[in-house]
Amino acid sequence: MVIEHSKDDGVDVDFTKEHLEPMLQENLDRFVLFPIQHDDIWEMYKMEQ
Repeated sequence: MVIEHSKDDGVDVDFTKEHLEPMLQENLDRFVLFPIQHDDIWEMYKMEQ
């Protein structure tokens, strides 16, 4: 477990793998910078265009 302490604001940040955002984790099956993997997110995006 890696916890970093900030002296400025007193906030502890936990950088362990189980606390990372799943959409930001490396995936070798993706070949674009910010792919949309979930169909429902893609549909909402297309509705707004």
